[in-house]
Amino acid sequence: LLKQNRQLKELDIAKDRFIAITTHELRTPLAAMCSAAEILKLKLYDTPEQMDEFTNIIFEQGGHLQDLVNDILDFAKI
Repeated sequence: LLKQNRQLKELDIAKDRFIAITTHELRTPLAAMCSAAEILKLKLYDTPEQMDEFTNIIFEQGGHLQDLVNDILDFAKI
């Protein structure tokens, strides 16, 4: 019973670490996407090239975010 209790505590700690890391990893691309979208919305760019840069940031970070979510869903199946 003590061994099972210790294992459950270790699993709980691992779960907390996983959630903390995952939350950070999801927030990073989301913050980049929201910032770039806000710049585009407020028209705070000077050239069409800058507009393309911000559009690319949203596209690339969206792909990264999608990959992360897919990885989490795959992990959940295990």
